[in-house]
Amino acid sequence: MRPYALLTALLLVTGLFAQTPEAFNYQGVARDAGGDALANTAIGVQFQLHQGTAVGTVVYSETHNPTTKERGLL
Repeated sequence: MRPYALLTALLLVTGLFAQTPEAFNYQGVARDAGGDALANTAIGVQFQLHQGTAVGTVVYSETHNPTTKERGLL
């Protein structure tokens, strides 16, 4: 019985140190209509979070204007 109590206590204490990250990283490749990578090109990227479904209310929106790398990475 004692090992179960120790395991339970350990799991409960571990949860106290859990943290939600303030941001997350995203990497993508920008491509043109023909599927070729857009190298060294200024582009616009908009990120949105929708509530419930993909057509739900936008609860967060963010726009960036990065310049892609030589292989189209952003």
